[in-house]
Amino acid sequence: MQKKKGQAALEFLMTYGWAILIVLVILASLFFLGVFNSKTTNVCQIPAPFICQDVKAGSGGINIILSAQNINTARVNNIKVNSQTCTDFQGSNIINNNRKTEIRCVGINLDKKERFNAEINIIYTSNIGNLEHNVKGSASGTSEEFNLVINGGFEEGVGLGFTPNGWTAGIQSDENVKEGMYSLKFSAPTDVFQSTSNLIKVDPNKQYRYEYDIKVNVTVPRFYIEYVCYDINKNPPPCPSGNGLGSCYGQSLKQYNSNFEGRETLDLTNLVTTCPNAAYLLLDYEWWNSIGGDSGTTWTDNVKFIQV
Repeated sequence: MQKKKGQAALEFLMTYGWAILIVLVILASLFFLGVFNSKTTNVCQIPAPFICQDVKAGSGGINIILSAQNINTARVNNIKVNSQTCTDFQGSNIINNNRKTEIRCVGINLDKKERFNAEINIIYTSNIGNLEHNVKGSASGTSEEFNLVINGGFEEGVGLGFTPNGWTAGIQSDENVKEGMYSLKFSAPTDVFQSTSNLIKVDPNKQYRYEYDIKVNVTVPRFYIEYVCYDINKNPPPCPSGNGLGSCYGQSLKQYNSNFEGRETLDLTNLVTTCPNAAYLLLDYEWWNSIGGDSGTTWTDNVKFIQV
């Protein structure tokens, strides 16, 4: 009798043990395939006469694509994201009539894959009665990697041979393109200094990652990748020596003395040391040496500056 009971217990454990093992394997496979991933689709809604076409938010900011019809003037007054009020617009907060408009607001903090809810407040006048109106829209989704550089792919602008939107020098080029249609071509001695035309909102206590594709042809060195710190009033630090941006208050991240081609990733982990009072950064490229005569050409593409 004891032997039969032991055999029955063993058969029971074997049968249900295999069943439990199969269930665990299936669950593990489903997790691996992302079936239980709770990522929420990004959506946005706003009353007429506006249309919200797309939204993206991440650590550092929120980006909203809007269009409108039958308006005289319209501006985004503020955006509230997960109880954080965002009023620092990177670029313009003006919405154009009958045109798609990109609104970027920076200075918010979201964790990776954090769900967000946003409230968009717009003040506008119609082209019918010209009275001022207020309208509120909403957006929601899951936070993603957010690039703090405007037009880091150099796709926006007049076209070949012209300086791309969001940058101060160089030209859109179809040479050495890594993504999209254009790269940024920057040649010395014609172009000695070039930067983003919009300041980037930063927190010196946070860490950032700077990525870019680059090809450098150096004839006379040197070529620098730099950043400049600005205070809360968007003023740069004093430059008493007057020796130029690179040697006076630009912080060098990378120096190229010879030819190079590849993708670079630079970590900014010491902002609290180099720029303890920084509220903004300006990213810049510069040909410079102490005796002058800089000569060479660089192409860069797919530029990203990301809070990590």
